[in-house]
Amino acid sequence: MNIDIRLSLDFFDHPKSKKLKKRLGLEGVMALLKLWAWTAGNRPGGMLTGLDAEAVELAADWDGEDGTFVSTLLDLRLLDDADGTFAIHDWEDHQAYASKSEERSSKAKKAAEARWSKAKEDMGAGASNAQPMLTDATSINEHTFSNAPETRNQKPVFYNTTPDGVVVDADPGDDPDAPASEPEEKNPR
Repeated sequence: MNIDIRLSLDFFDHPKSKKLKKRLGLEGVMALLKLWAWTAGNRPGGMLTGLDAEAVELAADWDGEDGTFVSTLLDLRLLDDADGTFAIHDWEDHQAYASKSEERSSKAKKAAEARWSKAKEDMGAGASNAQPMLTDATSINEHTFSNAPETRNQKPVFYNTTPDGVVVDADPGDDPDAPASEPEEKNPR
């Protein structure tokens, strides 16, 4: 799907744009831009198939008199009537990228399917696509604890214990279960 359209730098100075502004005001120019944006997203080929004049004006968000916007666009050759179907005039010439979006999407989908098909063939029938992780991602084990804090130079709290877990030769401050001692007063009175 398209996310943008192209706008020529001379759009506002083009005679058709100036005539549109003179006849319908800035609202007409804005409605044309909205129609182009709507077309890129909904009818990327530029053919407004299935839209009558009212639907075209709704797509353009035209609030003026019914039929005026479409008749003005037809008169200025900004819109064509191709055997009862409206089409944006020279859409493919001015919006080449937008007009080919469905074709690009189809090609990309086929290319992705081909890549996945090739990957499945390489793995063998029924193989999991996670298998390459086990054989190809060999550095995972080297970095397993890379985010863990450094502990090599820290003295463990219970460094001398018997098999029963009794602390031997420990400093009194090493036992977290020991009752806290009262702080000594510096200047008793």
